[in-house]
Amino acid sequence: GVITCQDQYCAAVVTGGGSPCDSLSADFVVTTQENLAAFSSFGGTAIGYHWTFGDGTAGDGPSPIHTYPGPGTYHACLVTWAWNPFTQDTCYADHCEWVTIAGEPGPCDSLSAEFWYGANGGDPLSIFFSASDPGGTGTHWLWSFGDGTYSDDGPQGTHTYDGPGSYEFCLTAWQWIPGTQDTCSVTTCQPVVIGGGGPCDSLEACFVPSQVGALQVFFNNCSVGPDQNLEYLWHFGDGTTSDDLAPTHTYPEPGSYVVCLTVYWGDDCVDEYCQTLFVQGGNTPCDSLFTATFQWFDQFGTVSFYAVSTPPASGYIWYFGDGTMGDGANTQHLYAEPGEYHVCLAAWHWNQNTLDTCWAEHCEWIVISGEGGPCDSLEALFVWEPVGQGVFQFQDASFTNGQGVSYFWSFGDGSFSDGADPAHTFPEPGQFQVCLTITALNSPDSCSSTTCHIITVQSGGPPCDQLNAEFSATVSGFIAALAAGFNPPGTSFEWHFGDGTFGDGANTTHTYPGPGTYNVCLIVGNYDPVTQDSCFEDHCLHITLEQGGTACDSLWNASFEFSHQDNVFTFHNTSDTQGAEVSTHWSFGDGTFGDDPQLVHTYTTSGVYVVCMTITGLIPGTNDSCQVETCHTLEVSVGIEDPASGSAINIWPQPFDGGLHVTGSELQGNTRCMLLDMTGRLVDDRTALSQGGVSLDYAHLPPGSYVLRLRNAQMDRSVRVMKR
Repeated sequence: GVITCQDQYCAAVVTGGGSPCDSLSADFVVTTQENLAAFSSFGGTAIGYHWTFGDGTAGDGPSPIHTYPGPGTYHACLVTWAWNPFTQDTCYADHCEWVTIAGEPGPCDSLSAEFWYGANGGDPLSIFFSASDPGGTGTHWLWSFGDGTYSDDGPQGTHTYDGPGSYEFCLTAWQWIPGTQDTCSVTTCQPVVIGGGGPCDSLEACFVPSQVGALQVFFNNCSVGPDQNLEYLWHFGDGTTSDDLAPTHTYPEPGSYVVCLTVYWGDDCVDEYCQTLFVQGGNTPCDSLFTATFQWFDQFGTVSFYAVSTPPASGYIWYFGDGTMGDGANTQHLYAEPGEYHVCLAAWHWNQNTLDTCWAEHCEWIVISGEGGPCDSLEALFVWEPVGQGVFQFQDASFTNGQGVSYFWSFGDGSFSDGADPAHTFPEPGQFQVCLTITALNSPDSCSSTTCHIITVQSGGPPCDQLNAEFSATVSGFIAALAAGFNPPGTSFEWHFGDGTFGDGANTTHTYPGPGTYNVCLIVGNYDPVTQDSCFEDHCLHITLEQGGTACDSLWNASFEFSHQDNVFTFHNTSDTQGAEVSTHWSFGDGTFGDDPQLVHTYTTSGVYVVCMTITGLIPGTNDSCQVETCHTLEVSVGIEDPASGSAINIWPQPFDGGLHVTGSELQGNTRCMLLDMTGRLVDDRTALSQGGVSLDYAHLPPGSYVLRLRNAQMDRSVRVMKR
């Protein structure tokens, strides 16, 4: 017969697909035993792991074991990352789980601070309260009524408030356990609405956003209500929603989004909170994970600078615009004379995700008026620290602008002092109002300033018995001054500022990124050598920072740079508009105008001109517009015979490779040499002692066009230079 042979083979070639990112995962499981938690990651192709355990600590590795400080529910999160060789980029994944730590059973487990309250007769401002569990022999109760008053008279009683409002009503119950030589303590709080209204009055929606990656934002839920049975609905502003407690959301692209959180309690109570969120993108994690700016306050020529970076930077360098430099997150600088100064802050931060250093820079013009007198800048301030039982060390921290002052302290117990940094022993436990008054010496004006604080002196006993997490918060703008109450020596202090950052120390200040409501918490800890045990206390307080004035006042910062050769000026819009699109309008002071963000203008007549730039645009997330203006005064010389143009300046070589040589008869004494790139950004600023010439080394700068500005007592000249 005829044999027919046939064969076929097929193969598929797949291109462009598959990468380490496809199998990257941040999922994990956790097992607990007493206070220990063992974490195991399903990281897939991950090459790095970053854990946050929900108790203020962090770790790394695929399978860490963590010891929690005590029983509770903790929100643990894992971020993993891998290198994608196809896209030459790093990819990330994240996942969070709630971890419940039961802890070891002990004699304190049965102690309860639950309580109930109700109306006391026909007085709408009076309540009757009672502890739900009367406790056993040796149980003590401390009632905090939320209006600054307290009671320790027993497990029940009555209280009358001064006026209507919503108050945080708390009960702290404690016992001494002879068998373990330990003190048990537990606190329970409830909202109390006085003088009408209902439980809906205490419902308040609140959240604090924090960008944790490129286009990724974590929303910290700080909402409060009559109890914990709340429901949540998030609108992220990009058409998506979520009902999670504290979601992490990835946005499709950079931009501004109006985010709203609606909180429900029961069938009839609802509250909503919205804010505009600016989501950053970028080609590297540093572009969106690290930002820096600053605030400043002028006090008669002494300027206080406060850095604002997210997250907190590892280091800071300040360029004060007068040829001097400084460092530190918060610093002060005394300017020698009034004028305009271009201040720059450079900050850096170690990025754990990329194992790299992120840099951020912010510059702005500040105006030192030099007006006022010595009384304008006199402000009494002080800090304190307990150094023994009933003994406090006080330290003067006043603003005096360098003038001599006298001190007068009133300690609230009938005693006084006239030293700058006195130590004082209070006769007994209690609360004392300590006041400091400073008075200017040798001043034609009668200048004085007074400030007071309440100091709490507690009784002796084991360190654990004296722990006190109560604190006070004083707000000025976006700066909060936080002061802890009395605690025994050796106490540690850990602050959670509510915006994703932390701090330490009994007294601290913190600068917030913007307006909003922040849940500030203080955790204090100590070690009892008698029981050989560690103890902790915590307390939280909501603080609200409000935006003053109109939205335009602080939404945008209008600024511009300029350079010139003879009578030809180049202007650059360097405003910070937080990503919003704006239009630019120029008035050159000679009757002409322009509309581009960067342009060149030629003056035809010598003279003094006031140049003003106005930026106009929509406020993100609204239909309202903002308009901000800034102006500079220019001296223009036209023609080579104009004496104002000064003598010739010779610069060579042009273009240059590594260094520049500058000569001229007006190069005498201390000469400030500022080099700006063509966007107007200051890239090098130094002061040199010159006698007709100066040599400048710019080997570290990239090739390109620059403007070299030379300033001293005889001249102020700008020349364009080119580096090969």
